[in-house]
Amino acid sequence: MKNPKLKIQLFLILALMLTFFACEDDGTTIITPPNPEPQITITTTVRGRVIDENNQAIEGAMVHFKSGEQLEMATTDADGNFDFSNIRNKGKSAFLSVQQVGKFEAFRRLSVIENKANFTEIKMKTKQILGQVNSTNGGTLNHNSGAKISLPAQGIVDANGNAYSGTVDVAMTWIDPSADDLPQQMVGDLSGINSDGETVTLGTFGMLQIELLDASGNELNLAEGAESTLVFPVPTSLQSKAPTIIPLWSYDEEQGTWMQEGEATYANGVYTGNVSHFSSWNVDCMTDPIEIKGQVTIDVGNKTTQPSYMAVYVCGQKFGQKGGWLDEEGSFLFYNFPKDEVFDLKIVDECGTTIYQETYGPYSTDTDLGTIAVNSTNMDIITVSGNVVDCDGNTVSNGYLKIAFSNKSRTFSLEEDGSFDISLDLCEGAEPVLTVVDLDNQLTSSPITISGASTNTELGEITTCEELSEYILLDIEGQEQVLFVKEQIYIDSLLATGGFIGGYHVSSDSLIYTIILILETNTPFEENVNYSLDHFEYSSEDATNNNILLNLTSNSNNGDNVTINFTTCNDDLKAGSFEGTVSNMNPTTGETIEQVQISGSFRLPVE
Repeated sequence: MKNPKLKIQLFLILALMLTFFACEDDGTTIITPPNPEPQITITTTVRGRVIDENNQAIEGAMVHFKSGEQLEMATTDADGNFDFSNIRNKGKSAFLSVQQVGKFEAFRRLSVIENKANFTEIKMKTKQILGQVNSTNGGTLNHNSGAKISLPAQGIVDANGNAYSGTVDVAMTWIDPSADDLPQQMVGDLSGINSDGETVTLGTFGMLQIELLDASGNELNLAEGAESTLVFPVPTSLQSKAPTIIPLWSYDEEQGTWMQEGEATYANGVYTGNVSHFSSWNVDCMTDPIEIKGQVTIDVGNKTTQPSYMAVYVCGQKFGQKGGWLDEEGSFLFYNFPKDEVFDLKIVDECGTTIYQETYGPYSTDTDLGTIAVNSTNMDIITVSGNVVDCDGNTVSNGYLKIAFSNKSRTFSLEEDGSFDISLDLCEGAEPVLTVVDLDNQLTSSPITISGASTNTELGEITTCEELSEYILLDIEGQEQVLFVKEQIYIDSLLATGGFIGGYHVSSDSLIYTIILILETNTPFEENVNYSLDHFEYSSEDATNNNILLNLTSNSNNGDNVTINFTTCNDDLKAGSFEGTVSNMNPTTGETIEQVQISGSFRLPVE
């Protein structure tokens, strides 16, 4: 029997996540602040969507959840969606970062409700080079928004703090505080830590994202003692509210919060200030925070339902508009809301129509607004209910349903008894398509098209009898089992070095383990033959050995012994199973923590 030597690498993956919302065209903006030292840990779910500046979904973006008890990672699917389910989160707000080639890294923080599925949307900004400056002479560059950046002469260093001599590429973008899409494109959430170490709510007059790069794309920064001058344009609609002196804030990418650092002066429609290092910068006023929450219901036909994932805004005269999204069950929470503020509460449907607006406040303490009933007249909203069983009629409780409509998709959890009862906000002409996934048995239902003509749709019993077209199933020590389905698997073109065409990369919402399975599709692996996997460090030269890389945990180590067997292996499909022992290592010290028994199976179409 053939027993080619293949190689295995182990490494622990961590990840982060974050988001929030914003503003009306005649006011400044505020948003949920982080909690640097949270006093509580809660279980929560965060779902979201990543889009570009043209509102198109971004597939394959890396989303990191940074505020959990452990770092988590997910990748966006073809619709730009990501899902972190049942995360142990530190505090009442979640912190995310998103990375994608050619984009500024996005950072978001959002309020999260315990044991609920929360939602957010993140718009990534294109990383365009504004111009070049000679490090010896320094210079000034102008952005078409009216923003400016001036770099000092002989004041640039590389990542190691060494003096840099040469051309500096400057990437910079301005974030308009009066833009309708500020909530999606905002850095962080407009809360911060002031110079006294207090958590405060912010009202922004504009942000700048800035990166300094050398010719190879490596990051540069200001030397110790050097300063750069930044100019922030203030939209006409905000100029009457602009104070003469305003705090400057830099974004702390590790804590996920704005930090007060200096001040800027207003004159002739712009704020001007000096900074000593580069990250994202923001000019904001501040106030003390309180908490505002509530529950939204809508009467649809003869049923009262909770709308899912609609946008919700609070708009005040002093700090403008702050926003987020309703959770899966119609609840909202503004963790850091400005105290003593009269505000309008607005709810906006999927089509961008304001369906509710009412004035509240002022409140000086945390306030629950209670149940807010919304009239569904002239809304394209329907309810869909049913229950899910497998082919033998057994209840499917460990699963989810996905509904695709209007170039979007939404994910909903099943109840323990396999039932679901959800509301959908449809735009005119939308025909939603529903599918259900049984995570325990790796099965799915047939797609079901839902008619928008019926206000309340009862689907009855739905069976999951079809094999999933794409998945990886991992079992840890015969106790922890996780299924990665199509939405969690993407082809990683960055791994396409040498003879490899790319890797199947997946991440788990509930385990610390991440699998990377790299298959060279031109290699003639035989079916029903056991291939042995040894430990190795992956490098491009390994591609010449026609290897499979099966990556199951953290860092490489000796003593790994895994075999893989292909039940199907052709130009269209790789399917099979794996079993063996891998070493779980401390990613800092490199020491082996334990030997872990793993097994699993996979079905991966070749692309």
